[in-house]
Amino acid sequence: MADADIHVLELTKLSWSTMGGDGPRPALTQDASLTHDPKADALLLVGGLTLDPDGAPGTRSLWIFDLRRKRWMEHERFFSNLRRDHVAVYDSRNFAHLIHGGCTPTEAANFYMQGQPLRDVLVLELVRQ
Repeated sequence: MADADIHVLELTKLSWSTMGGDGPRPALTQDASLTHDPKADALLLVGGLTLDPDGAPGTRSLWIFDLRRKRWMEHERFFSNLRRDHVAVYDSRNFAHLIHGGCTPTEAANFYMQGQPLRDVLVLELVRQ
């Protein structure tokens, strides 16, 4: 069962718990990327295929989960393209998130319908406020 919670595995106890507070959360998606930013103490969620068949096929938002405050923050219309099936990594030398490629989602909840390929590289650096 899919949900919008962040699940945490406690390695010493081998037990799961959930993390997250009140407030807005990203829509349920697949084919998104989630990277950890140790400098900003945050998680970045980029793109994905929306699982709600009645909704938009994807999002242009950048979602950031603040690990200190335990809450999501949405930066609407951050990206010029909808994006799914991309690759994202955190570059610890340059403190930046690199997002490459993927394709545009064209139909919500339809994994098999892929849009135009994306051949760009995005570089994001978070600044803690």
